[in-house]
Amino acid sequence: MPEVRVLSQKEYGLWDEFVDKSMQGTIFCKSQWLSLYDRPFKILGYFKGYNLIGGICGFEYAGNIFDSGCRVPLTPFQGILMMPMPEAKSQAVESMCNEVTTNLIENLQYEHIGVGNHYSLPDIRPFTWHKYEHIIRYTYLMESAT
Repeated sequence: MPEVRVLSQKEYGLWDEFVDKSMQGTIFCKSQWLSLYDRPFKILGYFKGYNLIGGICGFEYAGNIFDSGCRVPLTPFQGILMMPMPEAKSQAVESMCNEVTTNLIENLQYEHIGVGNHYSLPDIRPFTWHKYEHIIRYTYLMESAT
């Protein structure tokens, strides 16, 4: 049965390995980066059995705000991370992404959630379904001229 839980400090190595494998993973999602700030942070993992399938990391503010890459200096994005599914069809990937996102949102008990998602995860419907207001900002990819 799927489970969302806060990762303990002992599990940060598992999280960092997951970040390395995820297309959405960057140095800004790693436990070492999160630890650089003098702020409380959480890492939530979405597990199926013992397998980490998805997750989100972010900082807590004022007890009722969770920020995953929106207000953190020098952090372009964090947001939802997914385990790669290279053999899966796009519909299966979208379905899994919605499942992971929905379950993570249901476990983030905050009045306000700020999420700066990676450009590969543009679907914000799970946040809309949970009645969160949203402001959409875009990151563009440009081909190199060389």
